[in-house]
Amino acid sequence: MMTPTSNGKVPEWLRSRWERTKCETAARVRAAVDQLRQQGRDVTFESIREAIRSLHGVSISANTIKRNELAYKVYLANCRKPKTGKLPEPALRVLVGSSSPERRHALEVKVSRLRREPKDALIARLISLESTIAGQRDAENRLREEILRLSTRP
Repeated sequence: MMTPTSNGKVPEWLRSRWERTKCETAARVRAAVDQLRQQGRDVTFESIREAIRSLHGVSISANTIKRNELAYKVYLANCRKPKTGKLPEPALRVLVGSSSPERRHALEVKVSRLRREPKDALIARLISLESTIAGQRDAENRLREEILRLSTRP
C-alpha cells in the first residue's frame, strides 16, 4: 500500500487507522455506485463524489478514489468504458493508419493535443506554415537558378 510518507512505508502506529479509513472509503464508494446504478445515472468520479456527499455528508476527492485500490476497482467495474480513439476525419485515419506502429502512438497523442487547441490558433499556425513553405520553395528555386547559372559559365 502506497502512503504519503517519505519512504512509502506505513507507520505501524497509523496502520490500523489507515486500513479502517481505506475500508470506509471503499464502502462509501460502493454505496454511492449502488445508488447511482439504481437511479440509472452514469458512474463518474464527480457523480460518485456528489452521491457520497449526499449519502454520508462528507467530501471526497477523485484522487482519494484513484489511490484507494478497493474504491478504484469498484469505480472501474461500474464506469462507462472510454470510447476507443476513433478518428472521424478520413484524412486523419489515413495519416495515422499509414504510419509505422512506432510512430502511430506519437501521432495519436499529437492529434489529441491539437484537438484541445482553439480553432483560431490552429488556423493561424496553418497559415503561418503555408507561408513558410512558400518562402522555402522560393528560396529553393532561387538556389537552383543560381546553381544553373554558375554551372553554365565557362
